[in-house]
Amino acid sequence: MKGFLIIFLSVFSLISNAQIQNALLAVKNGNLGQAKYLADSLSDLSESASNAEVFYIKGIVYEHIFLSPDSTIRKSLEQHPLKIAYSAFERAKSLSANKRYSTAAAKRIDSAITPNLLVESNLLIKQKKVDEAIPLLELFIKEKPKDTSGIILTAITAEKALNYELAKTQYQKLISLNHKTPFIYKSLISIYMENDNNFREAYNYLIQAKALFSKDPDLNKFEVNILMNSDKKKEAIRKMDSLATLEPENKKIYFYNIGVVYQGMDSVKLAKSYYERAISLDPDFYEANYNLGGIYYQKAKAIYAKINSMNYGEYQKSGKTLEYEANNFAKESLPYFEKSYSLRKEESLKAFLTDLYKNLKMKDKIKSLNQK
Repeated sequence: MKGFLIIFLSVFSLISNAQIQNALLAVKNGNLGQAKYLADSLSDLSESASNAEVFYIKGIVYEHIFLSPDSTIRKSLEQHPLKIAYSAFERAKSLSANKRYSTAAAKRIDSAITPNLLVESNLLIKQKKVDEAIPLLELFIKEKPKDTSGIILTAITAEKALNYELAKTQYQKLISLNHKTPFIYKSLISIYMENDNNFREAYNYLIQAKALFSKDPDLNKFEVNILMNSDKKKEAIRKMDSLATLEPENKKIYFYNIGVVYQGMDSVKLAKSYYERAISLDPDFYEANYNLGGIYYQKAKAIYAKINSMNYGEYQKSGKTLEYEANNFAKESLPYFEKSYSLRKEESLKAFLTDLYKNLKMKDKIKSLNQK
């Protein structure tokens, strides 16, 4: 029995050496399909499990497939040859019993495979194949854990692929490596706010960012957003009021946003005041005109609805007074809705105006509106 075993291993050794030589010859002759078949069939044998040379040769074969100038041949043989080449070299590297091939595999990973992982990832990203790029980038980072260019690319790509956990990990790794930029902090703040709804963690990164980049105006906007979503609306209003002074070029936006917040808090008088201030800075500010018109319109509409629900006796008693009040609100809303419609011909606005004109018995206005 022992003699048979020795003969069997010797036969396998002869077969494997012949296949390895044939695979290398096929690579040399440009017959990559045959080389791939030989390398795959040999590495699939259980007897090859601890043979570093077999996996080293497989890595060489797939590296040549990846580097093939003929993209048609390359695609027909394997979609991700670089990834397989890496795995084969990594396997050979781990089989340290044969130092010649394990050492050679480690060198191939470092000199040939790792740089191409970054190159191929960039190409896939340009082709909008971000899901295919991420595994290659992760391998690159495994080999070059302190290479910030690879970490940045991985973080950005992961975010594009909606892999937010990976993106956060990579952005945090950059900070730990003291690679701190406004972009990294803004990305983390956005992910924690928009994806995780974790405003406490977003605020922690905001504080760190403001300590480093106090003059970055975007951080103020993030702060307002966090305060709003943390139900700290009064603090958000105070912040926007101060920013309106610090950023005069954005004053109308801050006034408008304060108006929106007050309107959401049912502080209509204050909302109107800030919308008016925004409009005074820009008469063509569509959103401010629309919202201010909407405040008056909703008041008018509510009273008109109440009038329409009255019976004859109730109307005789208080209907006229309510109608007068509703018409006044309707008239107040008109100039703002008309201005808005002159800026954007939206069907919803047209419906509002038609409704107002009917209640105010402005038949000529309805006719003119329908002719536009």
